[in-house]
Amino acid sequence: MKNEKIENLFLIMSMKNEDSPLAESAFNEFHRRYIQYIYKVVNRHGYDFTKVYGQEIIEATVNNTLLTIYEKADHFIQIESIDDASKEKRIKAWIGKIAEREFYMLLRNEKKANENIEYNSESMVFKNDIVDEEPEEISVSYEMKLLITALNSLPVRDKEILLTLMRYEESGKYTPTEVIEELCAMYNTTDVNIRKIKSRSISKIKMIVQSSIQYTHANK
Repeated sequence: MKNEKIENLFLIMSMKNEDSPLAESAFNEFHRRYIQYIYKVVNRHGYDFTKVYGQEIIEATVNNTLLTIYEKADHFIQIESIDDASKEKRIKAWIGKIAEREFYMLLRNEKKANENIEYNSESMVFKNDIVDEEPEEISVSYEMKLLITALNSLPVRDKEILLTLMRYEESGKYTPTEVIEELCAMYNTTDVNIRKIKSRSISKIKMIVQSSIQYTHANK
């Protein structure tokens, strides 16, 4: 994959339903070439917010950006007649727009979830900046942080379905039929699609964790 043109990588990624291993291989090569740039773009938008949300908002945005690029690879339009330098600019502009959108979507979700934050068009105002006592620090492994970040990058529906099914698998039990039926009714889908959502979600989580570990090792 190292010698593949970028347009071919997008084409291969867009064929993920036909050949998932090959598509993931193309994604890994795309990740190798552009992960530094994605972090650069995301940090440009999100650095000032890390003091409030921590580095997690950067990691979540990067992961969401990578997922969106993988899922929407067939939406990227290349123009064969332009030179390589122009192609690179076009690709980076597309990546930048996705990263910016993913960051502000995460920020909007945080706003809804946190009643202590107010926004206006000019600035952010924080209520209760001072807390009476420091919360007890909980030690979380690097791998667990990656897993949590990857899990939180899933759509709410997919996350809830995966967590529900995994609760039973962790205890060595089969998911009861009535639970599957409740999920189908709740999300207006079929039991077959429930299983597909679970499989797809696990694949996405593995991909995010693997990509993050590869990035960390490459920058040591």
